[in-house]
Amino acid sequence: MRIPFAVWSGLLALAIYAGVVGLEYLNFGVLDPIWPTARLIGAIWLGLAVLAGVFGAVRRSMAQRPADLPPEVEREIRQHEH
Repeated sequence: MRIPFAVWSGLLALAIYAGVVGLEYLNFGVLDPIWPTARLIGAIWLGLAVLAGVFGAVRRSMAQRPADLPPEVEREIRQHEH
């Protein structure tokens, strides 16, 4: 089962933000949310998720449909699936 890019990258972005807040806590001793940093990390994550969606859609649109494949190629694919 594949995990969608938006899910695992979102978890990674949250981990990065938690690390930044943790460093601030270690340096200053105050656990305070850093909103500009949260917005920056969120904007980067959103931009990457949109780019991944666009590139995925372009890749899928350029892929040849199974019905368009020549019979020899279909036969070869079926042999490798079993």
